[in-house]
This record gives sequence, structure tokens and C-alpha cells, in this order.
Amino acid sequence: MIEDIETGTLKNDIGVIIYEDEKWQDFYPISLTRPVFDLRVGALTILEKWRRVLGVETIRVKTRDYLEKIILEKYPWTAEVNPDANKMFLLINGRALPHREVVNLIHNLEPGTGIKFGTEIAIAMLDNQQVKEWEKGKPLKNFIKDTLRADENPLIHYLWDLIYINGKEIVSDIGRLRYLERYTPREGFFHKVLGEEVYTVGE
Repeated sequence: MIEDIETGTLKNDIGVIIYEDEKWQDFYPISLTRPVFDLRVGALTILEKWRRVLGVETIRVKTRDYLEKIILEKYPWTAEVNPDANKMFLLINGRALPHREVVNLIHNLEPGTGIKFGTEIAIAMLDNQQVKEWEKGKPLKNFIKDTLRADENPLIHYLWDLIYINGKEIVSDIGRLRYLERYTPREGFFHKVLGEEVYTVGE
């Protein structure tokens, strides 16, 4: 049975940056023409999932130079990284999926705190000065004083991960879409649930 997914809204003074790390190469060949966070798993891309779950108007993106302009044109609600735009930033690895436990942990993050999946710090809260240093190449782990650990590891590592979790993510995304449309209806957007688990959506 399809269930609604818990969502939340970040404080207005917190910006969101979704970034791509060096492991984009593990998603060859499709990662040659798109960032990892623009891969579709389930009904939505990873980038779309995060925007819906966090309830933010803008997500700033950091990817390879030749792909950044493409993403900015494809998604009007994205923007370049600008450390001066906010005092605090939530940094999200583009291979991370917004599972319920992870979203709950995000709302408990303090500056200089990260969320660890296995051995990787994939989500962190930094101030704008730290973001400037991170942009220059300083490792994310250098800014982290404390970490929260997620029991469930939502990081994808290889192409076959997308296939393995696709069915589960379809169900989760339907919940996200249904929640969004119930509380923030948009003109021209339609959805319909047929029976228990058949869902149609479009614009």
C-alpha cells in the first residue's frame, strides 16, 4: 500500500547545496552526460527528491563545469553555489537518497556537524565561510567536529544500485508527490491514485 512520506521545511536562513564527488565515474557511461544527482531512481531524480522532501525553493548545485549550465537550464529552481547568499548551508552528497531517518537527522544538525553513512560523511551543516574554503578544495571532513550516524545507508555506489532499489523508490516517490500535491497544489499539475498502488502524474 502506498503511504505518504514525511517531509519537512528547513529554516529560511539555511541554503542547500547538492554536490557531486569524484565517484561519479563509477556510474559510467550515463554519468558522462549528467551529474549523479540528476539520475532517476524511482519516479524522480535524486535532485528532485531532495527538493520535495526539504521543501526549499532553491537548491544550489556543484558539478562538473560542462554540466552545470545544463542543470541550471533544466531546473529553473537551481542556482550556482554562492556562499554569500546564506549564513548557513546544508551540503548534500549527490549520491545520497532522502530516506526518512536521514531527513529527521538533518533537522537536528548543528554547524560543524555531519551525517555519516558507513565511513563517508555525506551530509553536513557549514557556515558560509567554511563553504568558501570547501569550494577551494578543502575536504569536507576538515570542517566536521561531530557526526551523527544513520543506521540505514542511503548512498548509491554503482549503476546496479539504481536497479536494485528502483521498485522501493517508486513507492516512496509516489508518497512524496502525493504529499506535495495535497498540501501545495500547483496549477496544471495532476495526479490520481487508482486502487491501492497505481499512480498517474503529469503536468
